[in-house]
Amino acid sequence: MKGILATTVSRIATNSLIGAFFLVAATSGTSGAQTRIAEIEVQGELRRVAESLILSTIGLTPGVELSQENVQEAIRSLHGLNVFKDIQLWAEEIANGDVKLVVVVDEYPALEGIRFKGHKKMKEKEMKEALGLVIGQVIAPKDIARGRQKILDMYVDKGYLRAEVSGKLFDAEEEGEVYLHYDVEEGEKVKVRKINILNSNALSAGKVRKQMGTKESRWWRKN
Repeated sequence: MKGILATTVSRIATNSLIGAFFLVAATSGTSGAQTRIAEIEVQGELRRVAESLILSTIGLTPGVELSQENVQEAIRSLHGLNVFKDIQLWAEEIANGDVKLVVVVDEYPALEGIRFKGHKKMKEKEMKEALGLVIGQVIAPKDIARGRQKILDMYVDKGYLRAEVSGKLFDAEEEGEVYLHYDVEEGEKVKVRKINILNSNALSAGKVRKQMGTKESRWWRKN
């Protein structure tokens, strides 16, 4: 008998599939016996992640009793690595009611390069340093979103509060590698026309403005 134990596609589906496997095991007459792992096999094209890392991360070894709890924990641990876009755990029943645990993973692509468009007010070198990404690393959706926010924060610091940034991946020449492209629409720089200081009994309005580092716009003041 072969049954899927868990997958990262859906949390609800994961719980249902785990329960379904153990329900099948119970109705097949093995409910009184413990289901132990006889062997573990890793499947999937591994380009950046070592099989040894996967085996150490799941925390399961041959001889361990299989349960819903340790299967769910294995999935959570693998997902926490932030390098797989899909994870599945299968159990293949072998002799004496033991099972072979099959771990099927699908890696995120590797980063080949970073490109920007529309960044007239920001240096490309500064943006790359802010992203903190390394060529060759696995790139996940979280990394793209985090990078987008870092670029937006840089523009906000320079007064471009209306800037918009979008990030997309494009396939590189080598299979499994991608380019990360950020498209920037800077918009107009936001100017402060007037600063009103309320309830500043302890400090003068001038001192408060100085601490803010923000100046009111004047016709004679150049940006």
